[in-house]
Amino acid sequence: MAVSLFTDGNRHYWRAYRKWDGKVQGQLYFPLHPDPHKAMEEAIDADMKLAERQRAFYLAQMYRADYWMKENGKIRGLSLGLDGHGRPQWRLQISLPWTDKQARASRSILASSPLDAFQSTIKGMGDLVGFDSWSELAKALKQCYPDYAEDLENVMTQTDFATSA
Repeated sequence: MAVSLFTDGNRHYWRAYRKWDGKVQGQLYFPLHPDPHKAMEEAIDADMKLAERQRAFYLAQMYRADYWMKENGKIRGLSLGLDGHGRPQWRLQISLPWTDKQARASRSILASSPLDAFQSTIKGMGDLVGFDSWSELAKALKQCYPDYAEDLENVMTQTDFATSA
């Protein structure tokens, strides 16, 4: 909840405040006088409406390729690294606006080719977020694979599995 007590000199307010898209989208003040309980209820109602607008904004963003692709061509929340046993894998860690927890998934590169594991990771991401693996968003994300070439080379040189496989 983004409701707080705000004081301006001798005046006291309940403030409902929400920020998204890098700027303040809602900031409403409810004076405590004459009925502080009614003012608090109004502030909470206003905050709930702002929270719905904020959630809708983030949900709409999750289905756009430009939300997921960073300027360097890589995908937000997707990295390449080694697991606890030194085996290379794709790791996905993303925040979903409809839950407080982060969604995590990983795909081993050794179980299949790096490209197949990458595509499987995009499919798993689609399952978590809610887009199909044949959608335009999935196709755009799959085009990011070449941008991970240097990371893939670095990870594969760090492991003995690459030479023994």
